[in-house]
Amino acid sequence: MGVRIEKIDLPGIGVRHDVVTSEGQHIGVLSYRDGKREVALYDHDDPDACLGSVELSGDEAAALSDLLGHAALLSQL
Repeated sequence: MGVRIEKIDLPGIGVRHDVVTSEGQHIGVLSYRDGKREVALYDHDDPDACLGSVELSGDEAAALSDLLGHAALLSQL
């Protein structure tokens, strides 16, 4: 089964990509027009209600992406 990713345009702000887990949990990556990045966790019952978020610098976002990518690659080996 593939991973479900939803793209939500945020006019004047940027773009939010949500990864929807098999249990229906939404994890969002917000990409702001000014280059900021934010990872957010949304309420299971109301995906528009944010439970918490973490703002990341460009270097932090790249490091997290590398970690997640390496974890996925290692699990396949």
